[in-house]
Amino acid sequence: MFEKLFISKRKERVILSLMLLSGFAVLLFATRVVIYSDLYMWGINWNLFLAWVPLFCVIWLQRQSDKGTVSLAKLVILSIIWLAFFPNAPYIITDFVHLFPQYDSGLYWHEQLTFFGYAMSALFAGMISMYWIKQLWAKHTSKKISWIALIISIALSGYGIYLGRIERWNSWDIIAQPFSLVEYILRSMTYRITWMFVVEYGLFVAFCYAMVWSLAGEEEEM
Repeated sequence: MFEKLFISKRKERVILSLMLLSGFAVLLFATRVVIYSDLYMWGINWNLFLAWVPLFCVIWLQRQSDKGTVSLAKLVILSIIWLAFFPNAPYIITDFVHLFPQYDSGLYWHEQLTFFGYAMSALFAGMISMYWIKQLWAKHTSKKISWIALIISIALSGYGIYLGRIERWNSWDIIAQPFSLVEYILRSMTYRITWMFVVEYGLFVAFCYAMVWSLAGEEEEM
């Protein structure tokens, strides 16, 4: 099915499983739309797409690696693009802020499952892309550099979630408003809430990655 994407059958199964989980989440959303004619939180579909973008980047980079056409410049550029979009994956868990408790309403429990489905799909997509891109970093540079890049990426992802949820910046603002973004970043370094987000969400991403790494079933030297 995915012969043009991967040689590994294992990765084919991972992608297929993730597609099914994402499809289930979208089906839950569509069910609400059909029954209640309500597009409440339609934007979560866009957030899920953005969460898949890092995985698309890694899939393409993997194909280039399989062909032996990955240069250092290409690896760096694709890694930067991956990192710019990666925070969208764990970011989606903050969308639970839109879920208002109504314990006596059956719709509330439907919405809760819907949000959880989107959050899990996005989180898995992000963690899988992180695991695979680290493998590519190790393959084309060294294991030491790959671990350093991973740690930096985890820390920056926590900051990226802060920029998106608290300050409402987007990934494309890196191009659309680069100077304003840099100015805000420098100013935000003095805010305590900034460092709280970086540490807490960074650790959350790190623990999620550790789970994926430990469950991958592949021997990898530290």
